[in-house]
Amino acid sequence: MKRKNLEVMFTLFLLGILLYTRLTIRASNPLWIDEINEISHLKSLHYLIYEYLPSIPSGVLGHYVMLLPLNTFFPGNKFILGLPGLISNLLVFLLIPTVISRFNITSKNETKIASLIARVCFVFDPRLAFQSMEIRPYSLLPILWILSLMLVTKIISYDDEHNKCLKNKNTFLLVMAVIFLWIWHIYGLVMFILTYLFFILKTKLSKNIINLHYKSFMVICISLFLFLPIWIYSAKGSAISHLDTFEFFKNSTQAVNAAINQGYIKGITWQNYIYFSLIVFFLITIIWAVFTKGSLYLSQFLKILAFLVLMPVLTIFLLDFTSEYWFLYRQFAWVALPFYIAVGILVSGFRFKMLE
Repeated sequence: MKRKNLEVMFTLFLLGILLYTRLTIRASNPLWIDEINEISHLKSLHYLIYEYLPSIPSGVLGHYVMLLPLNTFFPGNKFILGLPGLISNLLVFLLIPTVISRFNITSKNETKIASLIARVCFVFDPRLAFQSMEIRPYSLLPILWILSLMLVTKIISYDDEHNKCLKNKNTFLLVMAVIFLWIWHIYGLVMFILTYLFFILKTKLSKNIINLHYKSFMVICISLFLFLPIWIYSAKGSAISHLDTFEFFKNSTQAVNAAINQGYIKGITWQNYIYFSLIVFFLITIIWAVFTKGSLYLSQFLKILAFLVLMPVLTIFLLDFTSEYWFLYRQFAWVALPFYIAVGILVSGFRFKMLE
């Protein structure tokens, strides 16, 4: 009972730090140019759909439609307009154990260990802390990834019901849910497809992979077919970017500052020191695990790293490169979340093995 109370108290402590860091960073920093630009275009739904969004790279409705009524009643209020991002961060924090359990890798006790590690890193991540209440679509990418993973596992669950048909009603609801996530942000498609690939390739490959997953594959294909016109329409603005994809990498100091937020965001320096220490610890842990094979879940860790961390970054880079747009850390900062979860799963495998 005491251990349970300790777990609850520490969870509440982390939750308090999450709220404190997000709110103080928002309070300490004025709206910056991109936020001001987004707010200035929150005029009407008609204007967003037919004029503004088609003129920007991969502009989709989600974040803008959500902020439109809020800005009508609280114009330019950085706290109210940042509230959806803060709420989404709270949901991410609460849903981390559920997400880890969906991987079907760890036991109940190991899931607690992995969740603790992922939550600590998520709370202290300086970039995600800043983006949480930023009045930009990036603020909702972590919760979008969480929802994508949960929806993917729901769709794949129908593949396991070999003797049960996927009813038309269920197919329709699943397709609508998928398209809703993709409309929320164009990266929703990247998250979803790569997460789907991870789960169907998580176990050993089978010659009958299509037969085993034809139900989920059908849902994905229908969703892609229906979403294609939206993708084409929203990609109009990408053709007029003509920016240097590598601009922010030509100056190493600028690249580091852009990645960890030092030097231009107030109220975040102390967080960077804690975060840097965590990253160093994790790098040492990963190197030790790879060379000693000290974790039961090393292979699963590497698969998560490949499909849910590295491949999304590479995909976003290719999208930026082909559309001549800046390649910025803020675009893929959300991959830190599956990375933290992967490290948590890796470490939980250490503990299990040491207790054997």
